[in-house]
Amino acid sequence: MPRSIDRGRELERYLALTLCLDDALKNERWEEATILMSERDEALSRFETAKIVLTDAETEKIRTAEKRIMAWLQHTRALIGESIRTNVTRGAMSRLYARSGGPSAASFNRAS
Repeated sequence: MPRSIDRGRELERYLALTLCLDDALKNERWEEATILMSERDEALSRFETAKIVLTDAETEKIRTAEKRIMAWLQHTRALIGESIRTNVTRGAMSRLYARSGGPSAASFNRAS
């Protein structure tokens, strides 16, 4: 028989884990974020095992915190994508310039 859990305590723990995850992601503490995600999954499993149903207000608290995480992740993904596109474009332009016979960085260094 599964051990009974303190519903309020588990909910508060899950919310705390979610807020800590938000902080870990925003501060690029990836190992900590991985651990927190795992702990959140375990907390959700305990809710399911105990057949705990969250109220609308409880669900909204969780959704609000998770929306912040998702917004940050989407913003970060966009920044990474832009950085990749910029680097690809720079590389293509450098190769094109080099093929056109333009001066290389080495020739600029010799002229100085």
